Order: sequence, then structure tokens, then C-alpha cells
Amino acid sequence: MKLISIFLLIIISSLALAHVDTKLVPSDEGVIYDLPPEYSPASFDSEALKLTIGGRTLKFPPCVAKYFGAPNSKIDIAASWYHDSYALPPYIFFDIYPPKMGFKYHLLFNLNTLMPIEFRIDAELKKNETYMHELVIDDECQVSISEAMQSGK
Repeated sequence: MKLISIFLLIIISSLALAHVDTKLVPSDEGVIYDLPPEYSPASFDSEALKLTIGGRTLKFPPCVAKYFGAPNSKIDIAASWYHDSYALPPYIFFDIYPPKMGFKYHLLFNLNTLMPIEFRIDAELKKNETYMHELVIDDECQVSISEAMQSGK
């Protein structure tokens, strides 16, 4: 029985570690095709800083847009909707790499509501060593995001 328990623990642990976020690559027009139907239509306009997911549109207010402000920043987008949502709801995130800065902004949003979950700065200190600093999403920013939300549903 003990051997079976150990085996099951190893299997469950390896499945948990196997979770990989789905990278999203918007088309030249900003359309995101890699999400399931319940999150369509989906798009990201990097110039207007407007995210649309499943009929909800969020034009990032200044408290969010400031992280996209450095010219020539590289932006990676990924999402997860197929993980166990017990600890974390389905999400979409933006990793923004300002040029020549040695860090990235990591902005994590709830995929269902587009409300922020977590903002942070990740700085690589040494190879395989990252410092993560949580950024405060204050009440004023939360209100700004709520007010900037448009719903087509």
C-alpha cells in the first residue's frame, strides 16, 4: 500500500509540473486565434492597449498602460484555461521586456473577467536565479480597470 501511495504521488506531481501555459501570438491585425470558443472573439491591440476576450473589452487605463510605455518593448502573451482552477482561475498574462533593462513586467489577468490577479517585476539576478517583486494594484487602479471595461455580453 505504501508503494502504491508513493507511485501515485510521483504521478500526480509529474502531472502538476507538466502544466505549460499556451503562448498566444496575435495576428498582424491583433486577432488571437489560440483560445477556445468560450474566449472568442479575442484580440490585443498593442497600439491602443486594448484587450478583447470573449465579448469583454478592456482598454488599459494609465495605471496599467504605464508598463507598456517603453518604446520597442518586447511583449509575450500566454494564457491557461485548462489547469485546475482551485488555486488560480483561468488567466492571461503579458510579459513586457523593456529594452536593455534586465527585467520584465509580468501582468496577470483573470481570463473570465479581465480583472488583474497580480502584477510583478521579474529580474534575472544570475543564471537560473530570478528576483520577483510584487507590484501593488491599488484600489484606485482596480476602479479604473472596472470603469474601463466594456462588455458585449
